[in-house]
Parts: sequence; C-alpha cells; structure tokens
Amino acid sequence: NDRAMPLPRDNTPRTELKNIRNANFPKDGHGRTYHTSTQTGDLANRVITVGSHKRARMIARLFDDIKIHVSSDRGFETFTGTLRGTPISVVATGMGLPMVDMMVREVNSC
Repeated sequence: NDRAMPLPRDNTPRTELKNIRNANFPKDGHGRTYHTSTQTGDLANRVITVGSHKRARMIARLFDDIKIHVSSDRGFETFTGTLRGTPISVVATGMGLPMVDMMVREVNSC
C-alpha cells in the first residue's frame, strides 16, 4: 500500500522518489538532478564554480543576460547566460570538496 510508505526525513514527496532510475545520477520526475536541480540544457559548456552564493551572483551580474537561474534545495545555485556572446554558467557549490564532487558529477550527467 502506497499510503503506508513513510516520507523520507527531508519530506521529499514519494512521487519524486519513485522516478529515480539511476542511483549514481538520481533525477526527479522532471528530469532534474537530485542535488543541483539542473537538467539537460540548463548549463553551458563553460562553467565557473565558486563556493559562495554571493560571489556567484556577483559574477552572474557581469553576464550579458541570465537565461536560467536555479536554486536547489541542497544548497547549489546556478546561473546560465552569455558573456560577450559566449554561453557560460556559474555554480555556487557551498563549502568543501564533497559538494564540488557532487556538482561536477551531476552537471556532467546533464
């Protein structure tokens, strides 16, 4: 019975968990990666990574335009736009190498 299944501790809806097909690169029912909340097309081929959200916003303000802004529940923030006509993204990862590792793996899977 689906009702008997308890919610995860972070209150992620059960319907989202049922759509995870690959434990290495989990995606929700909308095709967004589990940690960064990005999907195919959200990131440019050129990606700048920074630890600070403030620094990411500062860099994104230099873009010609911002086409995509994604803020994930897991603490990642992504901006994609163009700089002098070249597509570019900046991702705030928070602190530590484990966060950078997750971001690189998930962004590469998009």
